[in-house]
Amino acid sequence: MGDFMKVGVGTNNPVKLKAVENVFSIFYPNVQVLMISVESGVSRQPFGDYEIVKGAINRAKLVLKNSDCDFGVGVESGLVEIPMLDGKYGLRQWCAIIDGDGRITLGAGGIFEAPSNIVERVFNFGEEVGEATDKIFGVEESKRKEGLIGFLTRNVIDRTKLTEHAVMLALVPRLNVKNYQISKIKI
Repeated sequence: MGDFMKVGVGTNNPVKLKAVENVFSIFYPNVQVLMISVESGVSRQPFGDYEIVKGAINRAKLVLKNSDCDFGVGVESGLVEIPMLDGKYGLRQWCAIIDGDGRITLGAGGIFEAPSNIVERVFNFGEEVGEATDKIFGVEESKRKEGLIGFLTRNVIDRTKLTEHAVMLALVPRLNVKNYQISKIKI
């Protein structure tokens, strides 16, 4: 790899690309971040940590399979049940970073409670959170911009910032390799 690093992000969403670029460039000044459109291999609106993580891993693996990148990065967002609050759901993003040797690191971003009107549209109409957000807030393509979190926090936190946390936390073991036994998977 030398001083130059090529990172592929398994997405067609500019928010995810920008978040990965922002975080990787802090630690790797000579990084090139590429958008590589791949499928998640999970449902359109993932539910539960297992399915969200699986989608992120699938994306990262497909990046490596379909490119000559040093790292494949997958970011997947989904709904999770909030413990202790019956019937309440939150949104969480997971990031998977996989290198050419199959070493994998994962990180999850913060979780916030999704409004009940968004959750109802997801479960009753099969919409993605982004689609429900667009309809309720009267906007278009919010998931490619500020995201639901942007509307809910008056853009104090937008989707890019939220995604950056997941990416940063997935990088932690790679930045501290002496302290970690990094897992390996088949790519």
